[in-house]
Amino acid sequence: MDKDKRIQHLETVINDSFHYISKHFHSFYWHRSNDSQEERDKHFENIYSSQLTIEIQNLYRYITCYFEILELRSYLDDFKSQFKKKVESGDNLDDFFPCVPVGIDGFEEDFEILEEFRRHLYSFPFFGDGYDKSKDDDYLKLKRVLSETKNIIEYSNITINKESDIINLVFKFVTFYFSESIVFPKKSRSRFIGQFQKYEADILIPELKTAIEYKYIKKSSKSIDKYIDEIYSDSTNYKGDYLYDTFIAVICLGNGISETQDRIKKCWYKKGFPKNWELIIVQNI
Repeated sequence: MDKDKRIQHLETVINDSFHYISKHFHSFYWHRSNDSQEERDKHFENIYSSQLTIEIQNLYRYITCYFEILELRSYLDDFKSQFKKKVESGDNLDDFFPCVPVGIDGFEEDFEILEEFRRHLYSFPFFGDGYDKSKDDDYLKLKRVLSETKNIIEYSNITINKESDIINLVFKFVTFYFSESIVFPKKSRSRFIGQFQKYEADILIPELKTAIEYKYIKKSSKSIDKYIDEIYSDSTNYKGDYLYDTFIAVICLGNGISETQDRIKKCWYKKGFPKNWELIIVQNI
């Protein structure tokens, strides 16, 4: 790979890494606010803490490599003097706190060290033009909308008889924020093509490269494990479309379903879903 291609590759990797860490930091924050202490102890710390720690350390290395290949010795020395000791000695996510307010209204948070990394890159055209922090804020906004599915239904004052009723209603709200959203079965769809058939997600958000899958459990005719198995099957089939790299499963429980969120989350974790899948649970539909 020649020098120009190596530079372009590093620019892409750096942008993608920032986006990945910020997106998963929002998940980290969301789970810390909503999970029980037991879930945080068993799953949350292991999954998010170790994963994000490694990603931050990798991002540091990508940036140092970028300065090296551009032969920007002063940039490289300054960057290393500020972050080398902190990054290389970081054993867990707590070493990369505190957080700082970010976003348009300043109500969201992100790692302070990421904001400091960004200051070293804003003068480079690839970063100023290529990284869009608003997409991370929009992703968190999307998760909040999906988490409010029950309130959306109550506000709309409609009767839910089947899964598609929920999907179509939520889709209308989602389009207020994401105008390019697509709901099944519109013609312009994803390209998750398997060996014998094409697979379709319920809602697509092209702006965020995100696909959403709803599962409405109205009656407990089968175990929760079976329903999550169905979603897991989707996760193995939703591949092959480069336009979508993030997936959210929204499980909606009817009033007669007694399963707890802890029980559903435990089942979810045991299935070993891909890292780019997230779970949202909505109760008492």
